[in-house]
Amino acid sequence: REEAVASVKELRGRFAQDEPPHVPELRELVERGNLKAVTNMLPRAANQTRAPIKDQPKRYQPIYKAVAKKLKGIDFSRIRVQTENMPDADLEYFRTLRDADKDGEFDPRTNTMYLRSERLNANLVLHELVHAGTVQTIRQYELDPSKLTEDQRNGVERLNNLRTFVQKQKIDPTLTKEYAAAFESPYEFVAVAMTSPGFQHRLAQREYTEGSKAKNAWTDFVQAVAKGFGIRIK
Repeated sequence: REEAVASVKELRGRFAQDEPPHVPELRELVERGNLKAVTNMLPRAANQTRAPIKDQPKRYQPIYKAVAKKLKGIDFSRIRVQTENMPDADLEYFRTLRDADKDGEFDPRTNTMYLRSERLNANLVLHELVHAGTVQTIRQYELDPSKLTEDQRNGVERLNNLRTFVQKQKIDPTLTKEYAAAFESPYEFVAVAMTSPGFQHRLAQREYTEGSKAKNAWTDFVQAVAKGFGIRIK
């Protein structure tokens, strides 16, 4: 364990000079397990987080900020969080993440967020919180949709239909390979689409028709989220 923690500290120092200003405070809150404080600072951190792609179009920013604000109203008290240098860290799980070159992961079986400390930033935390925040709604839809509101049911159905369309479309055959994680489950599709500007950009390029209506995959996603999860996008 001591060797693993030392390795994390070494990597953290290596990346520290490139960290956005919010990361030290965010890391401290995460390692305290204070997710309420984390969600309170995410809207501010969103303005400091670098876009994964160059010259991120401004129209992709509103959903990031809206999601960050929405998470402030969600109860994450049942969600556990781990980084590698926490006393109770599951080092075997983190070894699996490293082998798969993953920065973090939310495990819905144990309601635990696993975050690699040296890779920790607002995008990573937001991604995993979005995953955690949508699991309950989508899982409830799969178990008993009658317990959801009509808007929630419609939102989940639209998301499922959109995921199927994007997965089967032939115009951009590399999409499912480059963003394979997004198609592993409905939960990951929502999380990746909400937090990855690169994936958003690709969705925005996908046009399709539903009946006689022309639709854009990204616009449809935003509308489905707004309808099903109560996020208002101007």
